[in-house]
Amino acid sequence: MDYKLAKKLKDAGFPQGKECDEKGFCSNGGSWWPEGADKMSVKEQVGIDDFNWKKENYIYIPILEELIELCGDGIVLWKYNNNWFAGIIDSGIGSVSDLYIDDYPNPLEKGKTTEIAVAELWLVLNKK
Repeated sequence: MDYKLAKKLKDAGFPQGKECDEKGFCSNGGSWWPEGADKMSVKEQVGIDDFNWKKENYIYIPILEELIELCGDGIVLWKYNNNWFAGIIDSGIGSVSDLYIDDYPNPLEKGKTTEIAVAELWLVLNKK
């Protein structure tokens, strides 16, 4: 997942890791990027003083399990033509053999990785 998508998640209200210590720095397995990392060199990012950081100045990059869990029930993933697709199955449309995935009325998002596809799905499901 790139910085821009992680920033979109944060701006849309995606939970930014668990609270663990007095600095607020902890995660569920994901990682963190400093706010503005897309405009920083690697040297600038490495030079950030982690002992004086504030959680609100960082962006959380969640792991796939977190993304899936927060999308809710009925999520499906599949790969086709080098793209991953994440969708929601509508279980109320009939028997199991009648289930289908469509972009209407249920969202269907794609990405080059499972994380990107599910992150895009979460964004659609949580539009404000």
